[in-house]
Amino acid sequence: MDSSGTGFARWRRGNRVEGRESFRTRGPLVLVLTWLSCVSTALGHGGLHEQILRMNERLREAPGDGSLYLRRAELHRLHRDFEAAWKDLDSADQFGGNEAESTLCRARIRFDQEQWAAVEETLAPLRAPAKVKKNAEILRAKALGKLGRWGEAAAAYVRGIELHSDPAPDLYLELSQCYLQHRDPTPHKALLALEDGLRRLGPIASLEQRAVELEIRLEQFDRALQRVDRLRAQATRQERWLAWRAGILLAAGRTPEAQHDYARALSAIENLSARQRHTRAVQSLESQVRTALQLIQIENPP
Repeated sequence: MDSSGTGFARWRRGNRVEGRESFRTRGPLVLVLTWLSCVSTALGHGGLHEQILRMNERLREAPGDGSLYLRRAELHRLHRDFEAAWKDLDSADQFGGNEAESTLCRARIRFDQEQWAAVEETLAPLRAPAKVKKNAEILRAKALGKLGRWGEAAAAYVRGIELHSDPAPDLYLELSQCYLQHRDPTPHKALLALEDGLRRLGPIASLEQRAVELEIRLEQFDRALQRVDRLRAQATRQERWLAWRAGILLAAGRTPEAQHDYARALSAIENLSARQRHTRAVQSLESQVRTALQLIQIENPP
């Protein structure tokens, strides 16, 4: 998400062109969404190289072990040496490696190569035990999403999540997105998917944040406020949550309360230490809060 305020700037340009859209109806949502973000991690190639060398040693000791070829094929895939991975998969099949795991690895290679249709074709007929099937269903769901087949993708996500004993929160976010991307978007289903994740996994910040976004979209402002207040009660710093709360109040048409919470957010920012206040995130938030207060004053003169 855009945390630099450019999303808000785009809203202002659009507002000038359209001439009719008020800050109350669109601005708050933009402000809320700019504060949602996600992070990702990746496995370093150095560690993979060492693991491959160790697997080479094990295969020299047991050259007919199909399971070792499967494990090395996956390491080659992660290292993006796809030619070596294919060769190991052929050897795994030759020496009795697990057929379902081999099929899943082949599908992962095709996914890495952005061959979305080939992934779906590879996995659709797969019959496998739950420990393989759960990952196959999720991979197939991702490929179906890439193909724009959102309804089928959602169904595959549901099956995969049900098979996981401890599904990652991102799976619920991706399932929720499928319901929103469908040609007939169903934000209610998207919200229910997030609620299912929260019931199963407990209070996960990323799921709570996306739920607030959907509650604003559905104009369930009281529920959104209650959710933000729960999150705010657990936070040691208040400026971000007060600004978020103000945006929801403004979208709900409760301008005086919104103005009050924006002012509280600004006060909280001003009371931060110099080191905390001069971070990029806080400076962006302060800019957005000040702009919101200015626009409220413009649209609601004394």
